[in-house]
Amino acid sequence: MESMKSEILAGIKISDNDLRLLARSRALSVQNVILRAEKIDPNRIFILQPNNLTPQNKIILKRAGQR
Repeated sequence: MESMKSEILAGIKISDNDLRLLARSRALSVQNVILRAEKIDPNRIFILQPNNLTPQNKIILKRAGQR
């Protein structure tokens, strides 16, 4: 079972753009929840563009995903 999991994970390629799209999707979802609550002025809610990950941070994230 563990070897099958390793083989599947080895075949999955996630690009920086994939991560950027995921981050944007999550940010929009959170923004919508906050705005629907109508407790914060909509002008105070905004989404920033994510920074690119450095090669070192990519390694850290990859290791974290293997736990």
